[in-house]
Amino acid sequence: MDFDQLFEKTKYFNSWDAIYWLSYLSSQFEEQQNQIILEIELQKNIKSF
Repeated sequence: MDFDQLFEKTKYFNSWDAIYWLSYLSSQFEEQQNQIILEIELQKNIKSF
């Protein structure tokens, strides 16, 4: 889901819903970033053996 779609949905929410959604999204994004970083670290470690 892209941010435009999300905005379309969230503009009908009240501000608390928007804050909840943003925090949910940013936590999802952070987890994805961490996953990617972990995979890169693993690749580096595998190559160094």
